[in-house]
Amino acid sequence: MKTVITTLPIYKALRDQYYERGLSNGSVQFAPIFCPKHRLPSFQWMDDGDGCLTVSSIYLVNKENIGIDITLYFVTLPTLYTSVDGDVYFIYGGETLNNALPEGNYYLKITMDNNYIYYSDWFTVQCVYCNFVNTFIDINFTTPLVISGTTITTAISTGAAQADSTPLQSVYLGQSISIIFNLLTNVGATSPSFSVVSTSLGVISNVVIATTGLNELTLTTIRAADDCFIRISTTAGTNFSTSEILIYAQYACGYVTLSFSNCCNLGDLLYEDDFVQTLWIKSDNIEQAYPYVEKGQENGQGKFIPTFRRQEKTYLIKTGIISQYLVEVLQKLKMHDIITYVDQVGDAWNVETVDTEQEWLFDDKYYANASITIDLGESIISSGCCE
Repeated sequence: MKTVITTLPIYKALRDQYYERGLSNGSVQFAPIFCPKHRLPSFQWMDDGDGCLTVSSIYLVNKENIGIDITLYFVTLPTLYTSVDGDVYFIYGGETLNNALPEGNYYLKITMDNNYIYYSDWFTVQCVYCNFVNTFIDINFTTPLVISGTTITTAISTGAAQADSTPLQSVYLGQSISIIFNLLTNVGATSPSFSVVSTSLGVISNVVIATTGLNELTLTTIRAADDCFIRISTTAGTNFSTSEILIYAQYACGYVTLSFSNCCNLGDLLYEDDFVQTLWIKSDNIEQAYPYVEKGQENGQGKFIPTFRRQEKTYLIKTGIISQYLVEVLQKLKMHDIITYVDQVGDAWNVETVDTEQEWLFDDKYYANASITIDLGESIISSGCCE
């Protein structure tokens, strides 16, 4: 196989990880990238003559070398793709997983059908997106709910029933709330529905009925309120269970997001199969700059008369310590034609220009701090008479 440098590189040997390479040269730094609980960072690798056809299993492995089998977490395992040039790749594009990943530091151990074993670099699973719910309170299920956090092990009722989330939350008009989970229902059981409810106003969103299997639901509020919760309800007898229910109300929890893709391939980096990469950068304090240009001429009294003014607005994102491979990923950002920036309040922007600088740390150059400057096209122009 051949490693392709993406946000999560895949290697043919464990010693190829930047962490392991650093350790062998006396570095004790540990700089994993971040990802949320419902998906992994996108990755791909070239088969390069190994002759693999399918992925057999994928494990999360932690620093204690304890593995967690997440093969069935994938709706579709990384699949074989042959490029227009005839090169064979295996690709995972960041699709939502069947189950939430456990929080912690991990790398992937990927076993192929012909016994090749590959390894990813390190990543940290965290609640990147803000949680809306801590748990659910049983209101009137016939058999009391068996629940831990937001994982419902048993929900049984002979008639209509409901469970409400806690704590109460504030929402604004038109807010979207994402709900991700896997649902298992017994034969003939009524599927649960989800809605946003205000204690003072009642139901203030669309009502969405879940289906067996992976669910990615979106609730959109039609009123603003500060006494809201998520309601799970059934209209008839039911018997179901769920994986951990992830409920996200916004995107900002001390992270900003950069998603990027390209209309054509960049060297070995394959984009022809609609591949998209995403970085979650723990950088809540974003520096802003306002470059200013002024043109004009002096009048007869020597007073400068501006005829053109332009003020731009740029954002400077500073990373923490990152591995050498991520420096390469960030340097390639400027070569991508589609870059989306999601700020701390969940607003998405198209990035017009981007530039990256890095400061190498320590003598071995395995790690660095990076500064990413992005221009979102927020320039203001004023000409003579404000035309």
